[in-house]
Amino acid sequence: MKLLTTVFFCFLFIIVSAQKITLQEEVDKLKAQIEVEGNNIKKLQLLNELTGVVRDEKSFGFDSIARITIDYAIKLDSFNMAAHRASQLIYFHNNIIGQPEEGIEVFNKYFNTLKGKITNRRLASLYIDSGDSFTFTGQIETALAQYDKALEYGQKAGNELVMAFAHLYKGYIYSDEGDFTKASQSFQEASTVFNKAKDTFNIIASKNALAILYSANGFIDEAQIERKEAISLAESIKSYGQLTSLYVNQAYDNKKQGFEEKRITHLLKAEQANKKSKYFDNLNPVLLTEIIKAYAENDSLEKARVYLQELEKNPKDTEGVFEPHYYGALKKIAYADQDYLKALNLGTKHLDMLTELNKVLEINIARLFLVEVYDKLNRPEMAFEHYKVYNRIKDSIQSVQKANSFA
Repeated sequence: MKLLTTVFFCFLFIIVSAQKITLQEEVDKLKAQIEVEGNNIKKLQLLNELTGVVRDEKSFGFDSIARITIDYAIKLDSFNMAAHRASQLIYFHNNIIGQPEEGIEVFNKYFNTLKGKITNRRLASLYIDSGDSFTFTGQIETALAQYDKALEYGQKAGNELVMAFAHLYKGYIYSDEGDFTKASQSFQEASTVFNKAKDTFNIIASKNALAILYSANGFIDEAQIERKEAISLAESIKSYGQLTSLYVNQAYDNKKQGFEEKRITHLLKAEQANKKSKYFDNLNPVLLTEIIKAYAENDSLEKARVYLQELEKNPKDTEGVFEPHYYGALKKIAYADQDYLKALNLGTKHLDMLTELNKVLEINIARLFLVEVYDKLNRPEMAFEHYKVYNRIKDSIQSVQKANSFA
């Protein structure tokens, strides 16, 4: 059996290596053709083909190739092609490498040139992807305005699918802000379209979103049903990025239920899934911080520090959109280390970051952390002040939960 296993992995390595060689050969062939092609239209077609071949492949220079293609397409008045590749480039920065600021730069650079010269469908896509950039950088009102524009032009194009994306992404924002009624409505509208289109990837996304919403409103059983179905679907299509997210969210529910061993198990499952995901660079910093927090909260400081070292290897994984997650992990290590003054400093900064992003549920969890820190520092007056605010927000959320039934 051991020999068979060894042979299998060798065979798998040969297959994967062959795939990489084939891709490299295809890229080299297209680049050589582009270099000698004298006809502008044919050169653009080759550039467009090359962009498609290396799409989302950081190691093959997708960013620079896409920009060359966009610029060349604009030069030849192929505006819809330029818009299509611009949307993909924004998506790449948002979701593959976790640099949404660059996504905004791409949008700002090309939008004024393209608008009025492209189809409503392409315009809607630009609004969708740029909306994600603004969401990830905490510019929420701008993001909502972009999604509303996507709905407007998606409707003009008669494209229900692009409108479903706008509803789904608006739902994410509403959920983060604690507006569960609007979030539920948005998710249901998106889910209806995805199910009608038999779009498995986005059916999974909708179920994941609904599971998070159910959990936030105390409907743990309903959340488990949605998430179990989503995990099964994600496994069936080998959607490892979605599996990573689903396992992390399952771990969060485990924490709420007091099942700490299961929490860590699901986070480690997420780690394994993410190793196979094309979204690794974007998901890994957040995943590592969740593992760090779980170990720090369960008397495994040495393991927490090992993962912290891994996180800090790349400074970009602790900056920008990842910074609040990083501070969330650092404060947990400081608390577990009984360095309560450091925990207070880090916890206060973390709360400020979340407040700026208007993440209502996370803000309240961060505030409760400060209550615990002030208790340890024997400062009951400050602990009480934060606890009053915590309770006020908690009561507000619970009043919404009672007024609405999502189950």
